[in-house]
Amino acid sequence: MERIIETKLDELLSALKESELMREYSAAKESVDSNETNKTLVREYESMQMNIQRAALSGTSPSSEDMEKFQRLAGLLMMSGDTQKYIINGMRVQQLVAEITGKIASAANFDLSALMNNLG
Repeated sequence: MERIIETKLDELLSALKESELMREYSAAKESVDSNETNKTLVREYESMQMNIQRAALSGTSPSSEDMEKFQRLAGLLMMSGDTQKYIINGMRVQQLVAEITGKIASAANFDLSALMNNLG
């Protein structure tokens, strides 16, 4: 990697680690991880979410039973302040990473849609 790019990447990573968003996300993750029940439920939620996203990328639909189970679990997790903060901050982190990735791809004149199509 070119030195200037590596230096700027290190600066970006440092800024991310020091950001309010990452502090909130890390605190929420630590809180969830300290409770085995919450940790287990959140991992199940994340696994189900990935399966639903994978299905969408491949052009298939998850079963109505799987969607109903996912929605019930999401509703349950949103009732707890700790898990709610973790999930919402996790979504915010994902959105930020997607924005950064999109801007890098745009600057490099790289079409991310081709990559996404190959993943599906």
